[in-house]
Amino acid sequence: MAHQLSNGALLSIDVQQGSRLLANLLPQTTKTQYRGMVATHQALVSAFSQSGQLAVIVTDVPPFLRQNGWFGRSLLEGEEGTDLLRLQKPTPSAFAHTDLAARLRSRGITDLFVCGFVAEDGVLNTVKDAVALGFSVTMIRDATIARNAKGRARSFAQFPRVSTTDEVLALL
Repeated sequence: MAHQLSNGALLSIDVQQGSRLLANLLPQTTKTQYRGMVATHQALVSAFSQSGQLAVIVTDVPPFLRQNGWFGRSLLEGEEGTDLLRLQKPTPSAFAHTDLAARLRSRGITDLFVCGFVAEDGVLNTVKDAVALGFSVTMIRDATIARNAKGRARSFAQFPRVSTTDEVLALL
């Protein structure tokens, strides 16, 4: 179960045009599952923003795709402001080569709720870096897609805390 939300923020990882394309290549991920994950992320972003908690929409834009604006275009909507931040990352972790940690600390955020695409890559690398930086992290299980069942089990075992969308929303 997730913990407090008074100093919390949502990190939505790689819910973007490029990941929709990549999800079609995953044998266990159906278009319906991916659309469901996008809808879940949208609900989380909206709920966090409306409750005055920070929602961070993180998109992956590797250096070799910087000229291609399509790949990194987020599938999530929201009004930019004090409760919504959009961040592009050049590596799998949202913390590597970005100012995300400083931005979170400047707001007094200590608790992160992380979800996204895919568990074994962007989500896991972001969680590992967040823990190393001293953040308390809860991964949202039903809002995270993995490449396959084996990768899901292996990566989920590495997350410090795992919760569900309903449990996190109940905290708002």
